[in-house]
Amino acid sequence: MWFEDARSIQAKYRLVSEYGLRGVSYWTLAQPFPQNRYILDNTFQVTKVIPAE
Repeated sequence: MWFEDARSIQAKYRLVSEYGLRGVSYWTLAQPFPQNRYILDNTFQVTKVIPAE
């Protein structure tokens, strides 16, 4: 079995910086992960893009 936890997600996010990627996206089905918001905010500068009307 494989379960995500804060350490495994943080290790994946570190790869983003290591490889100089410009962003990430993820998709989960019926698996809430409340720690993710905390990890994202402490690892990246999160910018919300609002389309112009």
